[in-house]
Amino acid sequence: MRRYECLTEQTTNTLIAPALPLFEAAFSAFARGTVFKTNQGPCPVEDLMPGMALDTVDHGLQPLLWRGMMNIVPNTPTNHPESQQLARVMQGSFGFARPEADLMLGPAAEIVRPAPTGGAPNLTPVTALIDDHTVFHTSPPSSVQVFHLMLPRQCGLIANGVQLASYHPPLERVRLLGPNMKQLFMSFFPHIKRPEDFGPALRNEKSASRDADLHWA
Repeated sequence: MRRYECLTEQTTNTLIAPALPLFEAAFSAFARGTVFKTNQGPCPVEDLMPGMALDTVDHGLQPLLWRGMMNIVPNTPTNHPESQQLARVMQGSFGFARPEADLMLGPAAEIVRPAPTGGAPNLTPVTALIDDHTVFHTSPPSSVQVFHLMLPRQCGLIANGVQLASYHPPLERVRLLGPNMKQLFMSFFPHIKRPEDFGPALRNEKSASRDADLHWA
């Protein structure tokens, strides 16, 4: 079991729920200290509040609807130890000033790369880019907060010169949950009623499901 914190403009909830990959992926993309551009200037993720407008790559300013947070606690018994690690992306790993300085990401972070044909962008889990040279796992010495951010639609957000995806669940997996587990999952998001209310995704569902398998393999 794990504690999850959910923040909207109307509510602040702390929920105890299973430490399942689908659940954890909604809360663990951006390490504390990750800075995003807003209509009020640069702001670290831990200080972002629902209602603030975030600068997105393709859709301009978009309101932050929901912020999720959980703690990564080192050496906690788990069936998927990668969920207890951060990813350090070294300066310039993806090209000049990408990132501009070393970037710490949570295990659910996804890198957005434009498609070469101009179609849907490619979303790659940061864990799939681990090469122990420019991107590598690191275990925090103590508990660290990790976050995820939900907008009206999934968008690319820029942190340190790297485009990262806002939250959107793999809807195929949500629909396959049993009634009780689905109700528990949806309780994380009190501002929406149905899975379809997560808005448009950056990629199709088959791609999302395949990449989720890769992420948690």
